[in-house]
Amino acid sequence: MAAPRTFIQNDPHHKGMQKTRSALLVILMMTAALAGCISEDTSDLDTQIEDLGTQNTELTQTIAERDLAISELEATIAGLESNVAGLEASIPLMEEQRDALLALLSDSQEFANQTLELAEAMNETIAALHVMLGENATQVLQLQTDVLEWQQTAESNRAVLRNARFDSPSLDGLSLRNADMQHIHLFYTDVWFSDFTGSNIRGADFRHVQFYDMTLIEVNFEFSNFDDVIFRHSDLTGANLTGVSLIDVTWHDTICPDGTNSDNNGNTCENNL
Repeated sequence: MAAPRTFIQNDPHHKGMQKTRSALLVILMMTAALAGCISEDTSDLDTQIEDLGTQNTELTQTIAERDLAISELEATIAGLESNVAGLEASIPLMEEQRDALLALLSDSQEFANQTLELAEAMNETIAALHVMLGENATQVLQLQTDVLEWQQTAESNRAVLRNARFDSPSLDGLSLRNADMQHIHLFYTDVWFSDFTGSNIRGADFRHVQFYDMTLIEVNFEFSNFDDVIFRHSDLTGANLTGVSLIDVTWHDTICPDGTNSDNNGNTCENNL
């Protein structure tokens, strides 16, 4: 605030008004002194004094207005100086932020380069995988062809005993896995230690047959007749007994289609098919 006061004191207009005011005061004092010595008509002098008083009042008001304006200018200057100080103080922070942004931009560019390299590596891997998929597809096709050939070979080697009739009183040690024995007729026969695993024996007639130690896993017995049949120590795991006739069947230590043992099911598998 010292600078603004120096500015007011050195203002030439301000000094001029101060001198004018002093001169008017001197004139008023001289006029008052003369008024005591002169007895003539002083109306003109009074008018001049009144005019001088008015001028003095106006000058005083003008000085006050100028002082107010100067005060406002001083306040404005102080505000500008404060703004300048704030801006100067913010410059280091802005420079720091600028440097941080430049560093971040540099890191981002490096990350972008690394991402591009990774993408190129992934493209190479994908291309290699496509090649491998093509090779695998060829291998799969070959395997499918081989399986079809094996199936055809197995089909040609499968025993076909459709509608066959067995009149022997006893059959022992038969191996008829995956055989086609649909609608066979086997009456009053004892079958021992034989394996019919996976065979299709749909619609067969097994009335009065006794099965001993038989492997009948996943055999299709659909719509077959098992009336008066005896199962002993046999395995029917996964067998299909849909629509079969099971009148007076005897179950002894036999594994039912659901994997349970007939002895644990009240000596029956009729509820565990």
